[in-house]
Amino acid sequence: TGTLNTPGSITTQQFSAPTNQASQLAGTFGQKVGTGSTTSSTGTSTLSTTAATSVAFTVNDLLNIFLFRPDLNLGATIRDLQTKNILEILAEPNLMAISGKPARFLAGGEFPFPVVQGGTNFSAVTIQFRPFGVRLEFTGYIADNNVVRLQVIPEVSTLDFTNSLTISGFTVPAISTRRAETEIELKDGQGFGIAGLLDHRTTVQLNKIPGISDIPVLGQLFRSRSVNRSNQELMVLVTPRIVDPVKAAPPPVVLPKGPVPFLNIPGFDRGLPKGEGAGKTPEKTSPK
Repeated sequence: TGTLNTPGSITTQQFSAPTNQASQLAGTFGQKVGTGSTTSSTGTSTLSTTAATSVAFTVNDLLNIFLFRPDLNLGATIRDLQTKNILEILAEPNLMAISGKPARFLAGGEFPFPVVQGGTNFSAVTIQFRPFGVRLEFTGYIADNNVVRLQVIPEVSTLDFTNSLTISGFTVPAISTRRAETEIELKDGQGFGIAGLLDHRTTVQLNKIPGISDIPVLGQLFRSRSVNRSNQELMVLVTPRIVDPVKAAPPPVVLPKGPVPFLNIPGFDRGLPKGEGAGKTPEKTSPK
């Protein structure tokens, strides 16, 4: 069908928040359902509730509920937590691609990475560049009934100088990467979330005065040790939307032709006989 060639756009939000503060985000998902009757259905089964109940959702449940519930104002919750510096939005890319074609997004940079190439009598060091930052790659397929089959690969990577290496005099940092890959079918404008990408870090920093800090017992006064622990969780929200292509120009307007006259006067005049007998009625002859 023609919908297979329809371009599609995808809107994503990626943000990270500390785990202890992300629990506050999970707590906002538990809301009271009013005393009125609410009905939800899945397939052929129907579930109705009339009493006030409390429904608790965690951050990991985003992958299962797919943001179907209209009573969960997730957008307002995200903006509220952002203003309180509880979470940070890393990127909000809007990508557009033709059905079946991949699209890529990168917000970050590239760092030089030395590569030693050895030969029989010499060795050379070449520099290659590795990307890092917030990356998003997706491929969407538009099927019938505006169903979007989406392959999404979000990734967030940062430079880690704590685990760096030294190669031929070059200090090469490690890369801390959090990546997810999934394939799902959604309706136009329907969103889903990916969570559970945790990052636990423990950084130990030791400051001391060379020499005097190595003296037993007394050296403890000239050194300091600090431990920093951080827990972060990455959440990804994806919403595909189908964009109608540019429509072709309408065909030119054809004006209707006027009706053909009942009597063609010039043609009728040309059909009359000409000459001496023109305009005379022929005489009748009686049979002999």
